[in-house]
Amino acid sequence: MTFLALVASAGASLTRTNAVALRTTSTGFGSSACPCVGFDNVDGTTVVSLSEDKTMDYPLDLGGTCQAWDDERNPSCHEGGNPGKGKGWCAQQWCYVDPCNCNIPVAPKVSAYLPKATYQAKPVYYSYATCGGKDEWTAGNHKAACVNQKSAADCGKLDKCGWSGSECLGKEVLGQCTQKLHGFTWGMGNCRCIGIDGRDGDMMALIAKGKTHPYPASTGGTCQAWDATRHPDCEKADAPKWCKQSWCYVDPCTCSLNTPPVVSAYVPDGIYQGRPIYYSYETCGSTDAYTAGFHKEACKNQKSEKDCGKLKKCGWTGSKCLGKDIVETCTREPASQKAPTKSGAWVPSASLAAFLLLSQVL
Repeated sequence: MTFLALVASAGASLTRTNAVALRTTSTGFGSSACPCVGFDNVDGTTVVSLSEDKTMDYPLDLGGTCQAWDDERNPSCHEGGNPGKGKGWCAQQWCYVDPCNCNIPVAPKVSAYLPKATYQAKPVYYSYATCGGKDEWTAGNHKAACVNQKSAADCGKLDKCGWSGSECLGKEVLGQCTQKLHGFTWGMGNCRCIGIDGRDGDMMALIAKGKTHPYPASTGGTCQAWDATRHPDCEKADAPKWCKQSWCYVDPCTCSLNTPPVVSAYVPDGIYQGRPIYYSYETCGSTDAYTAGFHKEACKNQKSEKDCGKLKKCGWTGSKCLGKDIVETCTREPASQKAPTKSGAWVPSASLAAFLLLSQVL
């Protein structure tokens, strides 16, 4: 059975409190049986719901890695608060997880902080257990959490919850993970979009050397023409073709397409489960008119092994320069972290071999 839990607080947020987006050192990406989702080391803010009428800014990479995200951020986690800085649930590490890819004994929970957000069309869940933490928060601070509903009647009142026969859990935890996802929204089945969609806030995208520009916090979480009306070049009368092309962020190790994904220029330091963040137009049914002319440091634009070797995120296949994860990292599968292949997933080494074969034929 898969596990994950995070329940949304009802009601629109009316009051917004700004907070310093403190950044702490990443301590891991969760258990291999229940890895964290979301992005780490990306600049920007995301708006979380503290109650029905109060919101607050947290770092955009909230929940992307195992950290004590609330310590010195949540009003209850400062000196004099309850439980206070470094105490109780404030000091416990947690991250967001995919309930349909979480196989640990303690069920994760539907998020209260991001009630409208989704990850691959599922509600966003969080887990303390995958980070080795203890959930001391949910019971006393998340009344709408599925696990806090003690009867089938109360459980049935919440859209995101389901009754197991003995307890109330998130529907995805109970196995509702087979919904069909449209490829033009969530990416093709062999290369799904990653990232958290449907949340408020801003992402600071690096659109040129030393120049950032605000994009929505959900950028890349689904297939959209994210640059249209946002990138300065796309506001010109002679806007380039890529402005209207849909794309999203993807995991290079679970992406099997004829056109390999490309390391992101917008979030060059961003990380997803320990790897750089990649993007793909093809998974959204689009043609990549951007990379060749506007992303000079893209691995695929390096035409020699020498030039390829100058970029730390790139690797040489013997004939082409691609993201190092595609060439090296994704093709290794340590026995200690080997996971069962699920429907729709691909074996990275086979995918790379298939791409190389296609490139030679074409």
